[in-house]
Amino acid sequence: MQLMKLNDNIYHSDYEELRDRPVLGYIKGENFSVVIDAGHSKKHIEEFYELLKANNLVLPKLTIITHWHWDHSFAIHSVSGLVLAERRTYDILNNVIKDFDSQKYIDMDIHIKNEYQDQEMIIKNADITFNDNISINNGTYNIEVFHVTSPHCDDCCLILIKEAKVLFIGDVVGSVGRAMIEDYLYRVKKDHHIDFVIANVENATHGKGLNRKHYDFFVFQGIDCMTMGNHTFDKKELFDFIDEADRLVVPYNQPKVLPGVFSRVFTVNGKTIRVTNVLGCVFMDSRYANPFDEIDQYLNLQQDIHIIDIHAEATSEKIALAYYCQDKVQAVLGTHTHVQTADERIINQKVAFISDVGMTGPYLSSLGCDLESVTLRMRGL
Repeated sequence: MQLMKLNDNIYHSDYEELRDRPVLGYIKGENFSVVIDAGHSKKHIEEFYELLKANNLVLPKLTIITHWHWDHSFAIHSVSGLVLAERRTYDILNNVIKDFDSQKYIDMDIHIKNEYQDQEMIIKNADITFNDNISINNGTYNIEVFHVTSPHCDDCCLILIKEAKVLFIGDVVGSVGRAMIEDYLYRVKKDHHIDFVIANVENATHGKGLNRKHYDFFVFQGIDCMTMGNHTFDKKELFDFIDEADRLVVPYNQPKVLPGVFSRVFTVNGKTIRVTNVLGCVFMDSRYANPFDEIDQYLNLQQDIHIIDIHAEATSEKIALAYYCQDKVQAVLGTHTHVQTADERIINQKVAFISDVGMTGPYLSSLGCDLESVTLRMRGL
């Protein structure tokens, strides 16, 4: 048997055909850990526990049974902690226990015979039951367990491990951008089950900067974190409330005399999400420091998910930063140009990246500005 690692908290065993040993799952939690299915026999679950110990993983306080079949439930008597099963599974196991004949099962299937050559077959039922569905939080994940209709058996349950679902909104520009947030954000969050919303709002107030009224507007609309850029302090009113703006993140490489928090951590569904804001320096205002000069101090902080908003002009600078950070963050998302790029990717299966998310603002415009005025300006008129 081998233990496979999906991430730092989720593991599973491999399947063994000789004894029809199914995959067992393990979900590590800050409060307690959970195992999916009890396994075929005492030896089966004990071998799994030895693998957990060898990887410095604590034994579970809860085991969830997906369905009654022997290879998933006949080791309930040997599990660590309590056992949870849906009512249908519990009732079927009760009937099995009433008429239990170990030899009948051993003769029924060669895989069972192989498993029980030198051990006793003992059947025990679950400690806790539920009807149809239940939600469990182990301190790290929200775990949804729910009954489904399946040709495999009548009592099948699926287990969904819910992680934070994040929505990132590109530059919100002026009144049209704010109207789009008001009209669409609630529905998008509801339809896609969004847990956490980040929006770049440096253009929210009359196209440049952010005032108190619009900061409060975004909070009311359900935006959890707001990032900024080169227009951060274009509205001087921000100086009056920036210390109270606990959802606002400003670029860490702005001039040091300017106030603000450069990186914030939010707790969502038991997970910590860090949001960091940075400005590019290529083709940008020379007042801003090179983003690479200070990035390292933000790459070894404590969090489960780290998202960086790089507000920059040059795609080359954004791509370079993403590759530099790929082992330490989960997403590097570009803003500023107001035009969505087509280079979205998962870099080396580690970090989500796009050079620019695009704009939330007027479609018939030039970067959110009136087309006629921009044309006149470009012609020098």
